[in-house]
Amino acid sequence: LCSNRIMLNSQRRVADPEYQNLPVVFEDIGMAAFRIRNAIKKTECIHSEALSREIGCELYFKHDHRQHTGSFKERGALNALLLLTPQQKKAGVIAASAGNHALGLSYHAQRLGIPTTVVMPTIAPLTKVSKCKEYGANIHLHGENIGDAKEFAMTLCEQRGLTYINGYDDPAIISGAGTMALEILEQVPDLDYILVPIGGAGLIAGVSLAMKMLHPTVQVIGVEPVGCASFTAALSEGRPVKTECLPTLADGLAVPMVGGNAFSVAQKFVDKVVTVRERYIALAVLRMLEIEKTVVEGGGVIGLAPLLAGQLPELKGKKVVVCLCGGNIDITVLGRVIDRGLAADGRLIQFEATISDRPGGLAAFTKTIANTGASVKEIYHERAFSDSDLMTIVVRCIVETRDAAHARELFQKLDESKYSVNFKTSSLHVLSKQQQEKHKENQILAIRQKIPSDARMHRVASVIENKDVIHFDGEDGRLGSPRGHGDVNVVANGGIEDGKFQIAEMNVVEDAPIRGE
Repeated sequence: LCSNRIMLNSQRRVADPEYQNLPVVFEDIGMAAFRIRNAIKKTECIHSEALSREIGCELYFKHDHRQHTGSFKERGALNALLLLTPQQKKAGVIAASAGNHALGLSYHAQRLGIPTTVVMPTIAPLTKVSKCKEYGANIHLHGENIGDAKEFAMTLCEQRGLTYINGYDDPAIISGAGTMALEILEQVPDLDYILVPIGGAGLIAGVSLAMKMLHPTVQVIGVEPVGCASFTAALSEGRPVKTECLPTLADGLAVPMVGGNAFSVAQKFVDKVVTVRERYIALAVLRMLEIEKTVVEGGGVIGLAPLLAGQLPELKGKKVVVCLCGGNIDITVLGRVIDRGLAADGRLIQFEATISDRPGGLAAFTKTIANTGASVKEIYHERAFSDSDLMTIVVRCIVETRDAAHARELFQKLDESKYSVNFKTSSLHVLSKQQQEKHKENQILAIRQKIPSDARMHRVASVIENKDVIHFDGEDGRLGSPRGHGDVNVVANGGIEDGKFQIAEMNVVEDAPIRGE
């Protein structure tokens, strides 16, 4: 299985008393690999030439989304089922899952003749729910996330005398998940880094344990969505803690609190954890679809996201494996994710422009866009609620471009043609730094023209979720204008960059309540 050097290192680890106290040890993973060998696919680990060039490293993808049910979860589910006693098999099993664990458990339980009940959160993709029903599972939809579903499943477990199989914290699940690392080391023995998704932390616990036992120089990096960073929170506190879980494209990773067993293992062997924004998860799905001709769900491909975002510069020139863990995504959701990915890639941009409302004004504007080679996907006139003069009109546009460079070219052309353009926050990132500064100056100038002349900028209130309110004081010290215009607020959308609030979009809101004090 491995060289004498690796075997010697493994023996040293096993002799460590601290290692022996872990809920899962390397021997468990080795036994799991033997136990499930005849029913689990040995999936490919394929080198990607195109993405290796784009990112600047030797990039390999472990295609474990090509298991029978479309995810790595089958490894742990089958291992856990095979360890049940005859009495437990007869009574049946129950689990809480956003989909992939439920699929793996249902599929193999049906094959082994074991009754299965699954509790899924309401956010679970429809394709996963319907597949579980096809595999004969009894389905309950309950709760907004996996935490809520788990509480309900535990109640049913006690009432009906079932065996609960935790999809990320059961030692048998962790051991089964770790078998993926054994295959990767056989397929890419000289890898430098491995990127692993984190939800409940079962996968990264098993993979990191196996990696460090057999090849301790490999750096294990965990990746989780910024909106549900439960492992990062656990590392900060030194123990699993409940974390706020926001909706995410990586729905399978929306676990509000990592498992205790999984965390006790992973915290010893994981080298680094990064969180990624939704924009780059969508872009990762798009890249796999366009370049690798592979459909992977957000949680399954999240390991690629930090590479696309440039968050891991130390991986340049290194041999890197990204675990693709799940491919079960709703077709309806896929369409929306593609649009998000195009926007993140600068190939779908959104902006407002003030144009002439005289005959030929719109034609001249769209001709300017067409001359750059861009294509108008949507355009909307705003007349009744516009605060511009009667001879101009605000149009809202969604435009397709070739890439971010093409989007910058379009902005330059519109600016040269004297159009006042307001890029939406979701599209501002495609502009160059110089163009962003110019865009911000134009927005501030527009605001100054709208507010009373005797008003002055007073202070910026606290930033709340990338939105803020800039307050203005009249010279007499009262909020708003001393001339009776009422409270005048500026709503600014943007974000924190280099410790400062960077304005992306500003709008005046008159007679609005002050907030964010």
